[in-house]
Amino acid sequence: MLGDVVSAMIPPPTLPAPGREQPLVTDVESAFYLHLEVADRPGVLAQVAEILGLQGCR
Repeated sequence: MLGDVVSAMIPPPTLPAPGREQPLVTDVESAFYLHLEVADRPGVLAQVAEILGLQGCR
């Protein structure tokens, strides 16, 4: 949560000038916080982990 506060304090990057082509970024790794509200039942978190794994999330 502290990372979210710090991110909110940092100003966003400026937008490029209209008509200027920008390079395409295709592979970026970033840390993030994932908050899920799920049923408190056996196997639910395993299902979430399986879906994230199938999507290539590490």
